Amino acid sequence: MQTASLSKVLAIRSFRNLWISQIISQISQNMLTFVLAILVYEQTRSNAAVSLLYLTIAVPATIFGLWSGVLVDRSNKKRFLLISTLGRAGLLLLLFLSRDNLPVLFLLVAVISLVGQFFLPAAAALLRHFVPYYELLSANSLFTLTFYGAIIGGFVIAGPLLAVLGIESMLVGLTFLFVFCALIILFLPREKKNKQITLQKGQVLHDVKQTFSFIQKTPGVFMAIGLLTLTQAVLAIIATLGPGFADKILATRLTDASISILGPAALGMVIGAILIGNIGQRFKKSTIVMTGFFASVLLLLVLSLVAAPWTSYSSHPFLTSVVFHELMYVISVLCFFGLGFANSIVDVVCNTTLQEQTTDVVRGKIYGLLASLISGVAVLPVVVSGVIADTFGIATIFITLTITMFVISFQIKRRARFLH
Repeated sequence: MQTASLSKVLAIRSFRNLWISQIISQISQNMLTFVLAILVYEQTRSNAAVSLLYLTIAVPATIFGLWSGVLVDRSNKKRFLLISTLGRAGLLLLLFLSRDNLPVLFLLVAVISLVGQFFLPAAAALLRHFVPYYELLSANSLFTLTFYGAIIGGFVIAGPLLAVLGIESMLVGLTFLFVFCALIILFLPREKKNKQITLQKGQVLHDVKQTFSFIQKTPGVFMAIGLLTLTQAVLAIIATLGPGFADKILATRLTDASISILGPAALGMVIGAILIGNIGQRFKKSTIVMTGFFASVLLLLVLSLVAAPWTSYSSHPFLTSVVFHELMYVISVLCFFGLGFANSIVDVVCNTTLQEQTTDVVRGKIYGLLASLISGVAVLPVVVSGVIADTFGIATIFITLTITMFVISFQIKRRARFLH
């Protein structure tokens, strides 16, 4: 039944073109993020510099995330898709020309992030125009799966391509991908014109107060938002430390960070989401969340042991052998896969709670607030982790995360009933 429903949705040409444009845009954006992380790390050999890069990407999302949705709702959405896509293509050409100038590069990255903020709100809003109401669930499931799949497609493909083509060719290739995405968007039909909605004086402040009041009165929503922000912060820290972990701990090429770290984590997310979607109804939400958190604690502890400077404690020849190195590599890949899986099952439960415990009046605002929190609050530990990793080592970050998640897990256990 579900497969047939998905086939019906994909048979809608306008939706199919929108979906394909989303795939290309997100894969290109994730590939660009990985390429930029490698470019910055190669020039600086600093985890803190990579943290600053992610901060530069996140700040526009934090500041303009909510407002981008407001503007999209009151304007031509297809036009915003084109502006977002072609704008990033043009900015990438400028970035290509100034790739060796870090201050200019960071400035262009911030502008690219700002322009890119309009794509997803516009695509999500157009979806309702192209898909019948009774097919919205199937359409949204495809968009959600695409989000996780784009992480795999973007980060995993980026590493091998970067090793073969080099940074310059990758930047040019990504520019053409965004242009190709814009060509697909041109074939989208125009949306039906609706009566334009204007904001009344004081309406924004009223909506903000209403949203925070609802969260305060609904502990399940408050807890779900907090957990989603926390899990995304952990994944962002892992992505930030990826190049440094591959270079200093695994002693592999920087381009292999996508295969050994980010790829397994993204694959774990996809498998976790699919598994919970199929059998999650058999378990209590609190059980799933606690399983995910305690699994994360254990996996982070193992990674802290992998990242420990063993040769400083002992001169045993096994610690410098190929067998030991390969063993640490395999353990790391499995741990990153497990972390992606654990974070995914927690995210699915929390998103389900938000859908179940919010109303149509506040649901959009709740998700807008969540997007800003993930981009804003979650980015602080990312910046701090880069500085600490450069000063005290990557193992210190994993130990800190282990202790933090362990303490928080007991607080979650006391309040997990609110998720039901």
